[in-house]
Parts: sequence; C-alpha cells; structure tokens
Amino acid sequence: MTGDPPTNLIGLPLGLRPVIHQAGGGEHGVRRQETFFRPGLWALHLYFWRGSLAFGGREYQISRHHIGITPPKTTLTWNFPLKPCRHFFAHFEFPGELDDRDEVDVPVMAALGNRHDRV
Repeated sequence: MTGDPPTNLIGLPLGLRPVIHQAGGGEHGVRRQETFFRPGLWALHLYFWRGSLAFGGREYQISRHHIGITPPKTTLTWNFPLKPCRHFFAHFEFPGELDDRDEVDVPVMAALGNRHDRV
C-alpha cells in the first residue's frame, strides 16, 4: 500500500489464501458493551442489528445488513443497543509471508442491502 489509506479502509492481503479457524453464528447483547482482543485472526461479520464497533481510534456505525471486517492484533469494542444482537462470522488468518503488494483496500464496514441474504 502506498501512502496512508482513508481511515474507513483496511488493507486485506488477498494475494494469500485465507485459512478459516471458526465460522458460525453468534448472539450478543446481554451487556451493552463488550471488548475483545483477537491476537492472530481476522474477522468477517454479517450483522442483523444496529450499533457500533470501535477500534484503532475510530468508531464505525453498524446497521442491519452490514458486513464488517476487522484485523488481527486489535482491541475491538462493540456497543449493543438491543438484545439479542445476532450475527454470522468467520475468523481466519492468512498464513505465509505478507507483502504490501498483496493488499487490497476494502471498507471496514459496508452496506449489503438486498445482497445480504445471498452473502
């Protein structure tokens, strides 16, 4: 990656094949806020609720039918307005030697709209 990307983008190393460690569905919302540190895994989430996610000094708004991606070695804080807050997820890594040329800038949070069910 050259220069600093906009803060709503993250460099995803798509030149490498990801290895999925865990995938499934989750439910949060018992506590209004939860903080996690995921040391070595990326995460992809499909959201069914409204709230927010904060990491790296920035807060991202979550709406129903959004998809979000978070990097490894990051402290993540979710704010849950209602319960239950359901989502689908995949936690994965990119084994191998990373090269900046392998990175593709993708949005941290994106609206899927009517594509959500297909994803």
